[in-house]
Amino acid sequence: MFRIALIFIISCFFSCSGTTHEEYKRLKNDTWHADSVLVFEYFIEDTTKSYKLDLIIRYTINYKFQNLYLFLSESVVDTLDIKLKEKDGRPIGKGLTDIREISVNIADKKTYDKRGKYILNVEQAMRHGKQEVLSHLQNIKDVGLIISHYE
Repeated sequence: MFRIALIFIISCFFSCSGTTHEEYKRLKNDTWHADSVLVFEYFIEDTTKSYKLDLIIRYTINYKFQNLYLFLSESVVDTLDIKLKEKDGRPIGKGLTDIREISVNIADKKTYDKRGKYILNVEQAMRHGKQEVLSHLQNIKDVGLIISHYE
């Protein structure tokens, strides 16, 4: 009986929050390899609602660049430029220790034509100087995707 009550409370909490999907990908040794594509799979049940998609980036204050460039691909490929530090080097985002978290809205009021499984691929697209690609981007800890009903 206790398990049923606990499951009910947890499901009520998640249904009340509006979050339909929350997933994080941890990067080994806080390093994002250029050939590592993060794959987020999610399922859309209700095509009558619109959705908000947020990308979450957790990074350390030792991240040496001001921005983070990403390739996002679902049906088309988009380039996303996320500002992680001010020009003076101060980190942006929530956090009091050496880890910061920033949330970036990547889709607002998004609708889906059919219910089913969808896939979002996220790839780091950082370049530096004459390097065509940064093969090992340091100090990125986690990347997450949160999908919520648009309220």
